[in-house]
Amino acid sequence: MFLDDLKFVIQSIPGKGMGVVAVRPIAKGEEVLSEAPLFTQKLARNKLTILHSLASKTADEKRQFLELTNCHRQNRKIHPFLGIFETNALPCGNNGMGEIAPAAGLFLQGSRFNSSCVPNVNNYWSEEKQVITFRAIKGITEGEELCISYKLGFEPRDSRRAQLQKGFGFECHCAACSQLGDKLLTSNLRRVALRGLYGEIALCGNKPAEGIQNVKSALRLLQKEGLVLYEDTFSYDAFQFCVVTSDLIHAKAWIQKAWEAVCIISGEDSTAAIKFKRYMDHPKTHPSWGKGRMMTLEGPDEVSGDAAHGAAIEL
Repeated sequence: MFLDDLKFVIQSIPGKGMGVVAVRPIAKGEEVLSEAPLFTQKLARNKLTILHSLASKTADEKRQFLELTNCHRQNRKIHPFLGIFETNALPCGNNGMGEIAPAAGLFLQGSRFNSSCVPNVNNYWSEEKQVITFRAIKGITEGEELCISYKLGFEPRDSRRAQLQKGFGFECHCAACSQLGDKLLTSNLRRVALRGLYGEIALCGNKPAEGIQNVKSALRLLQKEGLVLYEDTFSYDAFQFCVVTSDLIHAKAWIQKAWEAVCIISGEDSTAAIKFKRYMDHPKTHPSWGKGRMMTLEGPDEVSGDAAHGAAIEL
């Protein structure tokens, strides 16, 4: 079955069930699929809310729904329809790293994307358009499987596998999780370091120079780990450090980098991209402009020594 202007096909993937495979090269930042949900559910959902939402759907839509995987089928306490929804639903809003989307949606095509801890596709929910959009966050070759990440975060492999096993009923064997020996150890150390940097950056409001160094270490680790997600977040953090210190030149450089990254991840019309573009044009309108001591920091292209976390695992 070919979909969406022959960009991909949904087909059987050995060891995974159904999955999404590119039928032509897909450029970094290119939209792969935009889809409205079959239906959505709030956080407080149960078999009755699922049945109510399904009642108005066509026979073909109900058939496609029932063809989706149910990883909870062995749990008799979970109704099969609720099990299908929980296995396949995607967040309708920001989700992960401490945030929980207020609702989830069932997408007949989008639910076919398998998971990878080094995803090449990102899914973004547009509240304004009420659709979920999938964008290539890396260049994708013909025949390559398109994968999103079911569990965003910076956990080591065993923790990621445990979460995916509990939530989705499978053991992950993606490129990151299949590593062995020193490569696996290095990957685990990078992700743990990223988790630490993510928390430390939030505490650097009064230490902007240290915050910039932490951001640059995090960006290097993301690149080495093959992760694209969060590049926009870290770059925006650096922009805010420059804003506080009235460093206009470097503020412009960092918000440019953040905007370029978020356009790849979620598109130019995403909420974050629109906000970043506004600050690109008028950085001094940020509410924290000039709130701290004036300093000249660093831009994204300047090379400097690693922060402690980055230096510890510079491999």
